[in-house]
Amino acid sequence: MKKRIQRVSPLSFGIFSAVAYGVLGLIMGLILLVLSAFDSHPSPFHGILCIVFPIGYAIAGFIFAALCAILYNLIAKITGGVEITLTDPPAGNSEQK
Repeated sequence: MKKRIQRVSPLSFGIFSAVAYGVLGLIMGLILLVLSAFDSHPSPFHGILCIVFPIGYAIAGFIFAALCAILYNLIAKITGGVEITLTDPPAGNSEQK
């Protein structure tokens, strides 16, 4: 069955992206912290980045995702939106979410 995405909620998409990018920032901050342990001149700045990366990534993810949703909504008014194809789950799969 074919359906169209006519509108994306900027707030909902922004929150989703903020969480996803925040986790990504946390992973990158931890990698930086581990790599800084092998640095011959350790800096407390690396520890601060462990906190700043997730927060900065979450904020940037929210802003850019919300802007992308707004842009999508404007373009979807002209083009009709993105067409997707949905299918029903197989008959033997009774998994409920």
